[in-house]
Amino acid sequence: MLKLTADKRKYIFPFLITASVIACYQFAFKRTLEASRINKYLAANVAHAADISYQPQYLERKNSNLDHIIALYKGDTVTFRDKVINDIALLAGSKNVKVTGVPVHLADLQPDGFFSQNLELQGSFFSLLEVINKLHALEGVGAIRQFSIKSTHRSGSQPSKSQLQLEITMIMIK
Repeated sequence: MLKLTADKRKYIFPFLITASVIACYQFAFKRTLEASRINKYLAANVAHAADISYQPQYLERKNSNLDHIIALYKGDTVTFRDKVINDIALLAGSKNVKVTGVPVHLADLQPDGFFSQNLELQGSFFSLLEVINKLHALEGVGAIRQFSIKSTHRSGSQPSKSQLQLEITMIMIK
């Protein structure tokens, strides 16, 4: 019974190789391929769920916030200069700050789609900070693009009162 004929012995080795390949496929490759398919499926679902454009509530909130910001800083270019100067002068007068100058701003230096206005104010440090804080909350005058606070005291004169100069640039969306 253990004796195999020469014809049967030559088929044993290929049979064992085929059996071992099938066993390896069952134990390793089949599960790996199945895990790979599941991974691709889950990755596609996660990518679809993580897509921001797929979340309509997020887009609605984002668009309403952007609309609110644009409405806050948008204005009429015809009346912008007069409105800004008038509103800031009234605000500055209530905080004991005076408007000392309205320099002309060159149109070449303005970014496209924006209009800017420069102003110079003079007062105490805390009064100037109050004006900056109120300007930030004031609607219709645009946004504060930049400001700088400088001392008006010269190094040879007698300092009678601490006066500072605020140079501010207001910008609005056309």
